Amino acid sequence: MRQWVLCVLALALSLGVCRAQTGIVGGLTSSRPDLAGAVQDAYNINLYHVGVTQKIPLLFGFAIQPSIIYNVKGSCLGTMTDDIWERSFRADMRTGYLELPVQFQWGPDLGGFRPYVFAEPFLGYALSNSVCVDSSPEQTWDNLRKRFEYGVGLGGGLELFRHIQLSVRYFWNLGYAYADTITVENITRAIANNRCNGISASVAFLF
Repeated sequence: MRQWVLCVLALALSLGVCRAQTGIVGGLTSSRPDLAGAVQDAYNINLYHVGVTQKIPLLFGFAIQPSIIYNVKGSCLGTMTDDIWERSFRADMRTGYLELPVQFQWGPDLGGFRPYVFAEPFLGYALSNSVCVDSSPEQTWDNLRKRFEYGVGLGGGLELFRHIQLSVRYFWNLGYAYADTITVENITRAIANNRCNGISASVAFLF
């Protein structure tokens, strides 16, 4: 029985590799870290992701789709007040990750379109880190607690004519993103348990 199952899986994978499609993917990433202990409020900031992807179809509507993307996540920190004598504060924090997400999809092929749901674990490594305070030029800092990140996303999508994919996911970053304190010029804020959760929307073109 076990050998029969392994043979079916091997056959499905070999057929899928033969029918694999490679393409490009890009879209918006909206994230807001968990800033427990921070002085300012944190707001979502809309950034982006872009990369390459490959869809490997299997049997019974299943598919595997690994990707390599550059994903920029971050947050807007700020204070808002009705007192005209008190100046508001704003800082945009951004971190760019090289990520390796792998989608495990299922969805029926309905001819010209295929709706699907997916789970997407991912690994990433921080390549860049910057902050822009008010209107000043962006500056970099290098006190990431861990450059590696990991997490999982859940979502759904629609595939049109086997060549265009539209998808939306909610992702949970399960690793810590920043060190306990960040100091940029005269700004110091305690940032703990930063996991940078959010929503992303993607468009992929498969060839």
